[in-house]
Amino acid sequence: MTRRTLVSIAILSVLLLSGCGVTPIASPPQEGEGTAPVARSKFQLDAMAAETVSVDDYRQSFARYSECLRVAGYSLDDRGETGQIIDYGVPEGAVDSGQDRECYEREFELVDRSWQLANRDSSAVIQLLIGCLVANQVEPQTTEDELYQQVIAAGIDPATCLSGASQ
Repeated sequence: MTRRTLVSIAILSVLLLSGCGVTPIASPPQEGEGTAPVARSKFQLDAMAAETVSVDDYRQSFARYSECLRVAGYSLDDRGETGQIIDYGVPEGAVDSGQDRECYEREFELVDRSWQLANRDSSAVIQLLIGCLVANQVEPQTTEDELYQQVIAAGIDPATCLSGASQ
């Protein structure tokens, strides 16, 4: 081999091996990173100032989020509520344009997260109690204790609710 070839191989080796000691490249930006934060609406900040978010604040904040998207030309697929959690779909165009993020952060994000953390209704017991109350035309409350008390007050056998059959 010629000296020039050996020098080229040496330089290439150093370059390849030096990559092993370099700090790894940062992961790609996550959604929302690298974009200016959105100012929160006064309504959302006022709702968050209370000790807990009320169901009215939650629903009104969602309505404001929905209206923000409507004004921008998008319509949410409002599927109603599951328990007391609003179920909805967001148009792909609203997400792609960034309008969903802007409206959600401004009008709903903090209230939505707070409400969902405080009102997790994913347990099987809660779902059964809610189903039983709804089947008996009783508007369900929020917590498991309140739901259980409603079942008793309505004269419904809790065992019937928890077996999955409503009275």
